[in-house]
Amino acid sequence: MPISPEGRVTRPAPTPQIELFHPQTTPKPWGNEVLIAQGPGYTGKILHRLSGPQYHRAGLQFHTRKTETFHLYSGLAWVYFIKGGEVYKILLKPGMSVHVPAGAIHSVATQGISVMFEAAEYAPDSETINVEADYNVADAIEVPPERL
Repeated sequence: MPISPEGRVTRPAPTPQIELFHPQTTPKPWGNEVLIAQGPGYTGKILHRLSGPQYHRAGLQFHTRKTETFHLYSGLAWVYFIKGGEVYKILLKPGMSVHVPAGAIHSVATQGISVMFEAAEYAPDSETINVEADYNVADAIEVPPERL
């Protein structure tokens, strides 16, 4: 407890209080995402990606303002990205993470069921722009993780 110059015990200033956060699950074409955290400037999500061709891959896209980092917790996932006008892909294994800055064209495809964590800048005014039709993903060049 703080002591005043007169030697009296003073009350400390009020401190911020913890609060419960109520996770929100949103169905997605590839599975679902669970919003587990949202605060000033950030969000945290758990992405459950399902198996099967209908859930395989979201289209190539970029975000105008949102920066995100993915961490693969379980399963396998290909991350597609554009560099110098070419389509590349890298295989993520459990324990690997990838950072995607705003404006970077990317897509994620899973092999089987996977769980990913996403930490992202909270940018509610960010737009997601789909550019799938502009590239031939079938010709993606595989890049070993150590070369990224």
